[in-house]
Amino acid sequence: LYREMVDKAMKELRGEFEIGVEERTVDTELKNIPFDMVIPEEYVSDSIERLKIYRRIAACKEESEIDEIEAELIDRFGRLPSQVVSLLEASRIRLGAFTMGIKIVEYDSHSESLVMTHGENHIRDSLGVRSRRLIVNEREGKSILYGVPERHLMKTLKTLFHGAENIV
Repeated sequence: LYREMVDKAMKELRGEFEIGVEERTVDTELKNIPFDMVIPEEYVSDSIERLKIYRRIAACKEESEIDEIEAELIDRFGRLPSQVVSLLEASRIRLGAFTMGIKIVEYDSHSESLVMTHGENHIRDSLGVRSRRLIVNEREGKSILYGVPERHLMKTLKTLFHGAENIV
Protein backbone atom coordinates (compact mmCIF):
# COMPACT_ATOMS: atom_id res chain seq x y z
CA LEU A 1 0.00 0.00 0.00
CA TYR A 2 2.81 2.38 0.91
CA ARG A 3 4.59 1.62 -2.37
CA GLU A 4 1.39 2.33 -4.35
CA MET A 5 0.97 5.65 -2.58
CA VAL A 6 4.57 6.67 -3.31
CA ASP A 7 4.24 5.64 -6.98
CA LYS A 8 1.02 7.63 -7.30
CA ALA A 9 2.60 10.71 -5.68
CA MET A 10 5.63 10.47 -8.01
CA LYS A 11 3.39 10.25 -11.08
CA GLU A 12 1.45 13.30 -9.93
CA LEU A 13 4.69 15.24 -9.45
CA ARG A 14 5.76 14.31 -12.98
CA GLY A 15 2.37 15.34 -14.32
CA GLU A 16 1.30 11.81 -15.17
CA PHE A 17 -2.28 11.35 -14.11
CA GLU A 18 -4.01 8.02 -14.22
CA ILE A 19 -7.70 7.76 -13.61
CA GLY A 20 -8.55 4.17 -12.91
CA VAL A 21 -11.99 2.63 -12.77
CA GLU A 22 -11.96 2.80 -8.99
CA GLU A 23 -11.21 6.55 -9.04
CA ARG A 24 -13.73 7.73 -11.60
CA THR A 25 -16.96 9.26 -10.40
CA VAL A 26 -20.09 8.43 -12.36
CA ASP A 27 -21.61 11.89 -12.56
CA THR A 28 -24.11 11.50 -15.40
CA GLU A 29 -27.53 12.92 -14.52
CA LEU A 30 -30.90 11.58 -15.62
CA LYS A 31 -33.45 14.39 -15.70
CA ASN A 32 -37.21 14.29 -16.18
CA ILE A 33 -37.27 10.53 -16.68
CA PRO A 34 -40.91 9.80 -15.74
CA PHE A 35 -40.56 6.52 -13.87
CA ASP A 36 -40.95 5.61 -10.21
CA MET A 37 -37.39 4.90 -9.17
CA VAL A 38 -37.65 4.33 -5.45
CA ILE A 39 -37.29 1.58 -2.92
CA PRO A 40 -40.78 1.33 -1.40
CA GLU A 41 -41.12 1.28 2.37
CA GLU A 42 -43.21 -1.88 1.99
CA TYR A 43 -40.21 -3.61 0.37
CA VAL A 44 -37.46 -2.39 2.75
CA SER A 45 -39.06 -1.05 5.92
CA ASP A 46 -35.90 0.29 7.60
CA SER A 47 -35.17 3.81 6.31
CA ILE A 48 -31.46 3.55 7.18
CA GLU A 49 -31.20 0.33 5.18
CA ARG A 50 -32.94 1.99 2.21
CA LEU A 51 -30.44 4.87 2.33
CA LYS A 52 -27.54 2.41 2.39
CA ILE A 53 -28.95 0.65 -0.66
CA TYR A 54 -29.42 3.95 -2.51
CA ARG A 55 -25.82 4.91 -1.74
CA ARG A 56 -24.51 1.55 -2.92
CA ILE A 57 -26.46 1.82 -6.16
CA ALA A 58 -25.25 5.40 -6.74
CA ALA A 59 -21.64 4.35 -6.12
CA CYS A 60 -21.66 1.54 -8.71
CA LYS A 61 -18.93 1.92 -11.32
CA GLU A 62 -19.61 -1.30 -13.22
CA GLU A 63 -22.76 -3.05 -14.34
CA SER A 64 -21.71 -6.20 -12.47
CA GLU A 65 -21.97 -4.26 -9.20
CA ILE A 66 -25.59 -3.37 -10.02
CA ASP A 67 -26.25 -7.03 -10.82
CA GLU A 68 -24.81 -8.03 -7.43
CA ILE A 69 -27.04 -5.55 -5.60
CA GLU A 70 -30.05 -6.81 -7.55
CA ALA A 71 -29.29 -10.42 -6.58
CA GLU A 72 -28.76 -9.41 -2.96
CA LEU A 73 -32.07 -7.52 -2.82
CA ILE A 74 -33.94 -10.52 -4.21
CA ASP A 75 -32.19 -12.81 -1.74
CA ARG A 76 -32.86 -10.58 1.28
CA PHE A 77 -36.25 -9.04 0.53
CA GLY A 78 -37.86 -11.17 -2.17
CA ARG A 79 -39.18 -10.34 -5.62
CA LEU A 80 -38.31 -6.82 -6.80
CA PRO A 81 -41.18 -4.33 -7.07
CA SER A 82 -41.44 -2.43 -10.37
CA GLN A 83 -40.04 0.75 -8.77
CA VAL A 84 -36.83 -1.02 -7.78
CA VAL A 85 -36.54 -2.62 -11.23
CA SER A 86 -36.82 0.90 -12.72
CA LEU A 87 -34.23 2.23 -10.27
CA LEU A 88 -31.73 -0.49 -11.19
CA GLU A 89 -32.38 -0.04 -14.93
CA ALA A 90 -31.89 3.72 -14.55
CA SER A 91 -28.56 3.03 -12.83
CA ARG A 92 -27.46 0.80 -15.70
CA ILE A 93 -28.53 3.45 -18.22
CA ARG A 94 -26.72 6.16 -16.26
CA LEU A 95 -23.54 4.07 -16.18
CA GLY A 96 -23.77 3.36 -19.92
CA ALA A 97 -24.29 7.04 -20.70
CA PHE A 98 -21.33 7.96 -18.51
CA THR A 99 -19.15 5.44 -20.32
CA MET A 100 -20.06 7.11 -23.62
CA GLY A 101 -19.16 10.53 -22.26
CA ILE A 102 -22.72 11.78 -21.83
CA LYS A 103 -23.06 14.23 -18.93
CA ILE A 104 -26.85 14.73 -18.88
CA VAL A 105 -29.71 12.68 -20.32
CA GLU A 106 -32.93 14.68 -20.22
CA TYR A 107 -36.38 13.80 -21.49
CA ASP A 108 -38.68 16.51 -22.82
CA SER A 109 -42.22 15.14 -22.75
CA HIS A 110 -43.65 18.09 -24.70
CA SER A 111 -41.47 17.53 -27.77
CA GLU A 112 -41.03 13.79 -27.04
CA SER A 113 -37.27 14.12 -27.32
CA LEU A 114 -34.17 12.97 -25.50
CA VAL A 115 -31.52 15.65 -25.08
CA MET A 116 -28.06 14.33 -24.30
CA THR A 117 -25.42 16.81 -23.18
CA HIS A 118 -21.90 15.68 -24.00
CA GLY A 119 -19.17 15.71 -21.39
CA GLU A 120 -15.49 16.51 -21.99
CA ASN A 121 -14.69 12.87 -22.69
CA HIS A 122 -17.57 12.34 -25.15
CA ILE A 123 -16.76 9.80 -27.82
CA ARG A 124 -17.96 11.04 -31.20
CA ASP A 125 -20.56 8.73 -32.76
CA SER A 126 -20.64 6.68 -29.54
CA LEU A 127 -24.43 6.55 -29.61
CA GLY A 128 -24.22 4.38 -32.71
CA VAL A 129 -27.61 5.61 -33.88
CA ARG A 130 -28.16 6.22 -37.56
CA SER A 131 -31.50 7.96 -37.76
CA ARG A 132 -33.00 11.06 -39.25
CA ARG A 133 -34.52 11.61 -35.80
CA LEU A 134 -31.05 12.18 -34.26
CA ILE A 135 -29.42 15.60 -34.47
CA VAL A 136 -25.86 16.02 -33.20
CA ASN A 137 -24.71 19.56 -32.46
CA GLU A 138 -21.00 19.35 -31.67
CA ARG A 139 -20.68 23.10 -31.14
CA GLU A 140 -23.23 23.06 -28.30
CA GLY A 141 -22.15 19.60 -27.20
CA LYS A 142 -25.58 18.03 -27.49
CA SER A 143 -27.37 15.23 -29.27
CA ILE A 144 -31.15 15.31 -29.60
CA LEU A 145 -33.23 12.27 -30.47
CA TYR A 146 -36.75 13.23 -31.55
CA GLY A 147 -39.89 11.11 -31.74
CA VAL A 148 -39.54 9.23 -28.45
CA PRO A 149 -43.01 8.84 -26.91
CA GLU A 150 -43.06 8.21 -23.17
CA ARG A 151 -44.33 4.66 -23.64
CA HIS A 152 -41.11 3.85 -25.59
CA LEU A 153 -38.73 5.86 -23.43
CA MET A 154 -37.29 3.08 -21.26
CA LYS A 155 -36.81 0.80 -24.27
CA THR A 156 -35.06 3.62 -26.17
CA LEU A 157 -32.79 4.41 -23.21
CA LYS A 158 -31.87 0.74 -22.84
CA THR A 159 -31.11 0.51 -26.56
CA LEU A 160 -28.89 3.60 -26.45
CA PHE A 161 -27.03 3.02 -23.21
CA HIS A 162 -27.54 -0.42 -21.66
CA GLY A 163 -24.41 -2.48 -22.05
CA ALA A 164 -22.39 0.50 -23.29
CA GLU A 165 -19.77 -0.39 -20.70
CA ASN A 166 -18.99 -3.41 -22.85
CA ILE A 167 -19.07 -1.53 -26.17
CA VAL A 168 -16.60 1.25 -25.43
